[in-house]
Amino acid sequence: MKRMHKVIGMLLFIAIAIGASATTVSATALGESLSVYGVALGWFLVVGAIVVAVICLALQVKSKVMKPLGIILFLIVIAGLLLVFVDVAEEPAEVTSAVTWSVSATVDAGNVTIDNDARTITALYLENVSDEIINDTDSTGYTSPIINFTIAPTQTVGLVDTTLGATTQAIVNNPDKEFTEDSTTYDLFLDASGEDKKDLEWDADGTTEYETHYCTVSFGDSETVLLTVEFLDDGLCQCEAGDSESFTITIGGIVYTMTIICTGSAS
Repeated sequence: MKRMHKVIGMLLFIAIAIGASATTVSATALGESLSVYGVALGWFLVVGAIVVAVICLALQVKSKVMKPLGIILFLIVIAGLLLVFVDVAEEPAEVTSAVTWSVSATVDAGNVTIDNDARTITALYLENVSDEIINDTDSTGYTSPIINFTIAPTQTVGLVDTTLGATTQAIVNNPDKEFTEDSTTYDLFLDASGEDKKDLEWDADGTTEYETHYCTVSFGDSETVLLTVEFLDDGLCQCEAGDSESFTITIGGIVYTMTIICTGSAS
């Protein structure tokens, strides 16, 4: 009996200590979708087991009852903690097939021009090899291009339920693009800080992702999707007037070609 009391006491201490130290719960926790009044079900299991154990100790329940009950309570606590703390891989979003999208682009920032009919985006800059940077065409500091894409699902073929909206993917197709200047190979894009990706930032649905982003839009509505392109100065500043580099962007199944062109020297 005393041994079982000690076991349950240790169990309570561990559970309470873990619960007190838990300030955040992963959005991909195993039991994330199981909640009661906004509280994860796992915590209800843990607290419930603690309450039962405390009552049993207070009532001095007999050993022959306490032993199997202690095992059950222990398993409940473990199950509860697993639901709260064990992460699982999120199911990747899927592009909705058989949907036609309306896509148009406008300039949000930068020395950029857009032709939506030709699906082309052009960014201009001045090389500044002496400072190893690139500049805007007025010789001031370079403004990274920000492109505003407005997307909307416009036509569906064979979809039974259109109330959930449609999902498309926004992608910079060649984020690892390199080019060679004066026999040296350079990356076109800057590395994203703290990410194993390039600094090609997509902002949509209140979230930020790099290189690629899934976007879900309700039928009859539109969504604004921002793409910020951070170019790497190292190679572009070595270019000469007339040199250019191109890459492609796909969003809503529509492909845009973006070209950055050196128009002269700022140094």
